[in-house]
Amino acid sequence: MRRWTLCFSMVFLLSFLQLADANDKKDRAVELFFNAANEYKNAQYQEAVDHYTDILGQGLESGPLYYNLGNAYFKTGDQGRAVLNYERALRFMPRDNDLQFNYRYVTASIKNYRKTRSEGLFQKMVDEHIKFYSRNEMVLILTGIFFLALFFWLLAFYCRWSFKVRLTGSILCGILFVVFLAGLVFECQYAGNAAIVLDPADAKFEPRDDATTHFSMFEGERIKTLRQDGGWLKIQRADGKEGWVDQNYVERI
Repeated sequence: MRRWTLCFSMVFLLSFLQLADANDKKDRAVELFFNAANEYKNAQYQEAVDHYTDILGQGLESGPLYYNLGNAYFKTGDQGRAVLNYERALRFMPRDNDLQFNYRYVTASIKNYRKTRSEGLFQKMVDEHIKFYSRNEMVLILTGIFFLALFFWLLAFYCRWSFKVRLTGSILCGILFVVFLAGLVFECQYAGNAAIVLDPADAKFEPRDDATTHFSMFEGERIKTLRQDGGWLKIQRADGKEGWVDQNYVERI
C-alpha cells in the first residue's frame, strides 16, 4: 500500500512540475512578446526580432507572432524573412486584412519579384479554397460534417424518412466531406514543399559549387522543393524552371 501511495505521489509531483514549467514558459513568452512589441514601437527592430525568435525557440507559435516577426524583419530590410513569416502567419489567420495587405506590400516592393505562373480556372478555385481556411479550421469543419452526417442518419432512422431523402442527405454530406478532405490533403502537400528564398541566390544545373548557373533567384521568392542531396536542394521556380540551390539560401514555410 505504501509503495502504491509513493508511486501516485511521484506521478502527481511530476505532473505538477510539468504544469508549473509550462506555466512559467507561457509567462516568459508573454513577457517576451510585450517586450518585443514595445521595442518595435521604439524602432528597436533587431531587438524585437531577437525576442520574437526567442519565443519561437520555446516551441510556441501563432499567427500574431509570425505576423509581428514579419513586420520587424521588414523594418530591418530583410525582405526574404519578412515574406517567410507572413507566409507562416497566413497558415494561422488566412483572412486577416492587415496581414494580407502587408504581404502584398512587401512582395510588391521586392525588385524582380516573380509571381506564380498563370493557372487554369480549376487550379485557381482549388488554391482559393485552400488559402481561405487554416488547417485547424479544415479539421474542425471535417469533424462537424462527420457528426452532422451521423446525426442525420440517426434522425432519418428514427423518423423513418424515405430512401430518396436519406440518399440526398448522404450525397450532400459526402460531397462536403470530400471537398474539405481534399483541401486539407492539398494544403498539407502544398505547405510541406513550399519554401522562400531568404537571400539572392543562383540555382545551378548540378548540386556543386562549381556547377554552371542555370538561373538567379531573388529574396522573398516562393519556390517548391523537390528533393535534397546533401546540403543542396532541387527546387522549382514559379515558371517551372528547376535547379539546385544551397539549402542555406532557402527555408521551408
